[in-house]
Amino acid sequence: MNRNITVTHYQPVAKNKNIVMSCSGGYSLAPVEADARRLDQGITNPLANALKFAKEGGAVHGRVLPEDPAGIRVEVQDSGIGIPPDEIPNLFQNTAKPTTRARLRTREPDWVW
Repeated sequence: MNRNITVTHYQPVAKNKNIVMSCSGGYSLAPVEADARRLDQGITNPLANALKFAKEGGAVHGRVLPEDPAGIRVEVQDSGIGIPPDEIPNLFQNTAKPTTRARLRTREPDWVW
């Protein structure tokens, strides 16, 4: 996936909320054999969620890094409300659902990965 296409796609959302969006990495990654649709979801879903929950005037930063000789690691850091630490281990389970929005709203904004 071309990182410039992804950033360009989400730039209007960021601009509308006055969110500074940036990205790094990915320039020297070796080709990765993967399902293109799943790879796209693995990059765009965290970015979309970060933009959705970042406060107006906040920031979102994405990184794509080599994880091992045959993989990549996608990291998204934002100024949003964060994810309760006890829910992080279940994020990629099919049944994982965030707790009530009311609980999330009580947390102070912090930087999360």
